[in-house]
Amino acid sequence: MQIDGIPEEELIKIIQGVAARVGSKYRFGYHSKEDMIAQAVLEGIKILQAGKFTVGPAHSPDEIRKRLRGFLTTCISNRMSNYVRDHSCRYASVSNKYNTSKYNIMHPIKVGYQTFFFGDSLDKNDVELAEVIRFIRSKLSIDQVKDFIRIQNGVSIPAARKTILLNIIKEILHEAKIYE
Repeated sequence: MQIDGIPEEELIKIIQGVAARVGSKYRFGYHSKEDMIAQAVLEGIKILQAGKFTVGPAHSPDEIRKRLRGFLTTCISNRMSNYVRDHSCRYASVSNKYNTSKYNIMHPIKVGYQTFFFGDSLDKNDVELAEVIRFIRSKLSIDQVKDFIRIQNGVSIPAARKTILLNIIKEILHEAKIYE
């Protein structure tokens, strides 16, 4: 693999530099920053092997390197967006088992949330849990109830609002001497 006089070792360094800059922005689910950078390097190599990068005649090596970096940045960014789209849950009007399974793998829930929000109590019966949820909702403001329902239904809310809501719920439960 060689482009207009740029040796393969230098091409690999250019790909790694672009991949480190672009790939680290696409972290999701259980994929770490390093995983995504490695994936970006692979995509960069595939792009160059496909031979889609061309430059006109009479360009200096520095100009070719500059254009190559820009080309790789765009192509790797597009491919990483596609990778994230293809490897995480797609939100469609009709959900199927495959997407639900992918979503559950990518977004595991904590056991503490299960007890309060989803009704899968580990040590309390369903009637008591329903009463606790009703009690919590009666103590929350209308906006907080909206967020509470969103969390119950698996809809994400901003982390700051979620933290505030969880602290309010803990305070309500502590004052009522429930789940201390």
